[in-house]
Amino acid sequence: MPSDSFISLRKPLRGAVDDLLDLEQMACPKTQGGLVGVIDALSRYREEGRALFPEMYVIDDLQAVLKVLPGGDHIPIGSGPRDATTMAKALKQCAPLARDGWAVYIHRQPSEFSYGIMRTGIHALSVPIADVLVTNGVAQIPALLVRQVAPNQVEVRGVLN
Repeated sequence: MPSDSFISLRKPLRGAVDDLLDLEQMACPKTQGGLVGVIDALSRYREEGRALFPEMYVIDDLQAVLKVLPGGDHIPIGSGPRDATTMAKALKQCAPLARDGWAVYIHRQPSEFSYGIMRTGIHALSVPIADVLVTNGVAQIPALLVRQVAPNQVEVRGVLN
């Protein structure tokens, strides 16, 4: 086999992300491109030589999410154009802060992405964010969860399906 031959998983990943966005009623080419980059980055995410395992949520209604997070809190970090570069920047700036119950969020707005970190209450019985967005098996607020579950393995799931 020639040394310049390789298999790229980017095209099938783009298709799978596109299908998920359609199912979740969150279709958007800018989000699709950004998610492909985030998934690739999270599969082996390291910051200053240390492996990090942040959870990231892509949401359309930050205020609705915050209302259902019992005792929740959020810290806005930044914003930028609605493109893949902003999603990569959000991961880079927020991932080191996303621990001890904190998760990265990307809030999709008509002309930009804003991002930061959020969490449910700090009580020992606090419910994880993903569980709050789905109650009794019914999605409350459209959102996507992206997280590394094992080395080179990233889970991407929506709350609607």
